[in-house]
Amino acid sequence: MKTLSLILSLLPLPGLGQIIMGRYFRGTVFFLSFVILVDLAFIIFPTLWGPAEARQLSNLLILIALFIWAYNIFDIIRIVYWRERASLQERKKDLFREGLTLYLRNDLHEARKIFSRILKLDRDDPDAIFYLGVIARYLDQPRRAARLFQRCLSLDETEKWRWEINEHLKKT
Repeated sequence: MKTLSLILSLLPLPGLGQIIMGRYFRGTVFFLSFVILVDLAFIIFPTLWGPAEARQLSNLLILIALFIWAYNIFDIIRIVYWRERASLQERKKDLFREGLTLYLRNDLHEARKIFSRILKLDRDDPDAIFYLGVIARYLDQPRRAARLFQRCLSLDETEKWRWEINEHLKKT
């Protein structure tokens, strides 16, 4: 998945890597911006004014499109490899321990805050999403719990939480 996202970002179609990584809005904005700028530079402006008159403006639009493409590559690298930094992983582990301790002490509101902080660091952390779903279920928020469990299932590549989620969904 990471390699495919990076390869698609290197192609002259920015935004596809973000879409594959689940960042649909960002990917769509990159893709549409790039396509519109290229269309303006190569098709619309030369048609309206002729190639000689539109050359300077077309060059500017091409430069902006190249900037969008380069930023797209940087963004994918940031998304893919930022999560793997050791300091981030250590911070997530510390927060997870704290959140799990609060959960086991039945301090659900504080545990929810801690697990939400983990999602601010990494919005695709299946463990934090799972516990947020369990907490939502215990706080009598079945729709929110079901959404969180479905999201966890889609992100949990190891299927570590599949059985527990299915049991919780049966009870919801």
